[in-house]
Amino acid sequence: NKADFYQLSKNGKYRKIALNAQGQYNSTAIPGFWLQTAWLWQKPLPNVQDILLEIAGADYASYLLGKLQARGHLPPAS
Repeated sequence: NKADFYQLSKNGKYRKIALNAQGQYNSTAIPGFWLQTAWLWQKPLPNVQDILLEIAGADYASYLLGKLQARGHLPPAS
């Protein structure tokens, strides 16, 4: 299985982007976002929460904690 990724260049043309050595696509439109292309064909598909934690790590964990606190599931941060 193969995925091709393209980015719009400054001259308005799309150019094909190579994956990194680990088979990941690194976005320029969304800083810090990357995609492991093997996930696209994994059966069953990986869990969305696990993927977000792998990509965004502590930032996503902090986001989830804030949501839980706002909904009263955790005590407010001190």
